[in-house]
Amino acid sequence: MKIDAIRAYLLRVPFKTPQTLAGRVEEFLDTVYVGLSSGGVTGWSEVAPGNAPLVTEQWSQGTFMSLTQNIFPILAENSGVQTAEKLEEFLAPIKGNRQALAAVDMAWWDLKTRLDGVPLWKGLGGEDKPIELGLCFDRCEDTRREEFFAQLQKGAAERFGRVTLKYRAGWEIEPIRVTRQICSPTTELVIDFEGAFTMETVTDRLYRLQDFFPITVEQPIDPCDLVGSAMLQEGLRMPLALDEAVTTPREALLALDLGSCRRLCVKPGRVGGLTAARRIAKAAFEHEVPCYAAMDLLTPLGYRSVLAAASLEGFSLPADYARMDEIFDAPLPGAVPYTTDPESHAAAALWEEPGIGIDPAPELLEDYFLDSFEVEL
Repeated sequence: MKIDAIRAYLLRVPFKTPQTLAGRVEEFLDTVYVGLSSGGVTGWSEVAPGNAPLVTEQWSQGTFMSLTQNIFPILAENSGVQTAEKLEEFLAPIKGNRQALAAVDMAWWDLKTRLDGVPLWKGLGGEDKPIELGLCFDRCEDTRREEFFAQLQKGAAERFGRVTLKYRAGWEIEPIRVTRQICSPTTELVIDFEGAFTMETVTDRLYRLQDFFPITVEQPIDPCDLVGSAMLQEGLRMPLALDEAVTTPREALLALDLGSCRRLCVKPGRVGGLTAARRIAKAAFEHEVPCYAAMDLLTPLGYRSVLAAASLEGFSLPADYARMDEIFDAPLPGAVPYTTDPESHAAAALWEEPGIGIDPAPELLEDYFLDSFEVEL
């Protein structure tokens, strides 16, 4: 397969109402689309690490610059890419910048599976199965508690299999208690600390939460402290999950070997793409550590890659889901429908079209772009 054209778009997609992202109220989402073409066929990807470097050191505008100034020139010189491993080899000189590398990797996978005539999830080696879904709720401000409870009620009525709550000091137990009262007893509860505490300050909070039987507590301390996470996990009956701590397969294997977690939250964009996500899931499966496919807020185009990852062996927990039609004030075709069967949890069916099965909406690329890049090879 020879890549004969590269393109990228930096988009600013407005929200219908302001959203809280990484603790900051935003009116829009900056996101990056990448397209790789071969013989008239184009594969697409999306990454959206954030409007600013608040969760990690990466953000969308920086990712776009890294792609156009550093990564695409390398790809242009090595356009004959036959395997995902060869793509990794070509781009190995780039340090960090996992979101930018993920954008290229995921676009390559979409292009390859479109050319092969198979869905992305099948080309990755995934299983054709309904993907159970979970909802994530950000920290709730005092003025928006009623909205939080209404969304929680809606999620419970549609039987989402997981609810993730962002831990907020000062309003700690009430949302957890209400979630347990509203949702089905089989709903999996995740409490995300986002690395906000130290070993000295987190212990009492963790022990208080055990009575609510969360399926996992995510990233309670600094992501870099894998030894500290292992020490916490050893003294707890509930599993710890790592998220920001895992940005490469090597880090994932180190965490698994140390016993730093019993769950892994894997975001294809954060770990460098689908090739890395598949490698992490394989290692976690061998260590008997379940994974769940997660995402930063994305449009439907990028979400298809998340669902493809969720089809892989090792991703046995509900995948992230966001109500994009209620969040974005822009045309976003391609949303994956989900079932709300009262006898089972909400689940998305995988598609049969080649690749991710959709292309970007032309009006989105025309009306919401901040910058663009195109080159013919």
